[in-house]
Amino acid sequence: MDRMRNGMPNADGRQHAAVVTGAAGFIGAAVCRRLLALGWRVYAVVRPGSANRRLPEQHPSLHLIEGDLMRLPEWTGRLEEAVRRSGPIGAWLHLGWTGVAGAARNDAVQASNVEAVLESVRTAARLGCCCWIGAGSQAEYGRLEGRADEEAAEAPTTGYGRAKLAAGKAALAEAQHLGISGSWVRIFSVYGPDDNSVWLIPAMTRQLLAGESPALTPGGQRWDYLYVDDAADAFAALAERGVNAAAAAVAAELLIELPVELPVDSVSDSAEMPVSLAEPTESDGRTGKTGKQAADTGLYNLGSGESRTIREIAELVRAAAARWMPRRLHRNEAGREADGSGDSEDRLVP
Repeated sequence: MDRMRNGMPNADGRQHAAVVTGAAGFIGAAVCRRLLALGWRVYAVVRPGSANRRLPEQHPSLHLIEGDLMRLPEWTGRLEEAVRRSGPIGAWLHLGWTGVAGAARNDAVQASNVEAVLESVRTAARLGCCCWIGAGSQAEYGRLEGRADEEAAEAPTTGYGRAKLAAGKAALAEAQHLGISGSWVRIFSVYGPDDNSVWLIPAMTRQLLAGESPALTPGGQRWDYLYVDDAADAFAALAERGVNAAAAAVAAELLIELPVELPVDSVSDSAEMPVSLAEPTESDGRTGKTGKQAADTGLYNLGSGESRTIREIAELVRAAAARWMPRRLHRNEAGREADGSGDSEDRLVP
């Protein structure tokens, strides 16, 4: 594949560009980082006043745009100006969503997300994007027994899941109507460094590092986890294939790249059926096409991904402890480590 590096253009002399909504979020920021590493120009849409700690600072190809997804017309003029100034935007990756946790998953705001998703497709088409990629959810399937893949029955049990399902179907239909390629990627459980501390893996890691015993169920569930960088790779691969296929005028044949796979006969001229991002665990190999391909390509397995996650959480805990520790005690502890007199059992990780 003809990929760009370090902001350098492709063979056609142009730098690819993308809009990423939800860019301050866990997955959205990882997608931004991956696109930047591939040489893309990225317009990262973040909520006004949101913390952007996950995004690179002062990257020459990263442009922050503050905007409320429920009020797209109020800020899309800045994207139109960007097109006039810097050239076309090839891909729109819609990862933003309002009401993703707790009671908000059954709040009335979920219905508003559907219209916001549709408006993003229309805006992408007006900007001249050749592909639109949206983030779906495992919640679209509801409660399942056994394998979950693209052919599983869709029976959402929450307002969030119902809204995601409606948004995905409507967005793909709208993309096809407007003549741009559309993808709806159903995300299962993604984990990694800097994830929200309330989710299972980071919450359990912090409790274990603190010497606590996490309250857990007997562990009878079989659950797939995907490392966040692998999820970002999949979104970036869809974006790259979308813009490259459009340039070559063979979009119907070149829409998917590992670790996402669909049979060619399931892809229409401009819209794709949903694909699912999941990775098989040791206890359950019965995953969908995406999970199987992720495993076969030698990406992060659960063990290596957890190791990176635990190391980062441990460093955060150390830094926080150092801030709380009295200054004199902190200096004494630093001296003990420097001269090797510190007991390794006092450390959070080896």
